[in-house]
Amino acid sequence: MANHVRRQVREAIATRLTGLTTTGARVYVNNVDPLAVAELPALTIRNGAEQIDRQSLGSPNPYVRRAQTVIVSAHVRATSAPADTIDEIAKEVEVAMCGTIDAITLGGLAVDTMLVAIDEPRISGDGERIVASADMQFQVLLNAREGIPDAVI
Repeated sequence: MANHVRRQVREAIATRLTGLTTTGARVYVNNVDPLAVAELPALTIRNGAEQIDRQSLGSPNPYVRRAQTVIVSAHVRATSAPADTIDEIAKEVEVAMCGTIDAITLGGLAVDTMLVAIDEPRISGDGERIVASADMQFQVLLNAREGIPDAVI
């Protein structure tokens, strides 16, 4: 059995975002531990809310549209201009996620991927551990069958 489509989407996004100029291989999925300053700049990826709507009636397994929110967070060490670094990372992420048809469909997994929001940068910490971060919210649309959460159609 394949992984739940939520995990498949997270992993596809992580693959797509690994190797960007600013963050390189520092891409973490479902990270719950604070990032060390040495791990910055970095991206973290997690799922947000998901809405599932039936597109057809009947049984078994009606057609459903899954609208997942995926949050990609940029984390940087706060310097004299952390917002500029976050903006550069946001540009690289946006191009990687929405710059081509293959990106928008996550290589055929999704019907569409669109950037829906970028939050204002947050600054936290103290001394040498001051970091800035900002969330980029993407909506990923998938077609599936009800009750089959590991496959898209």
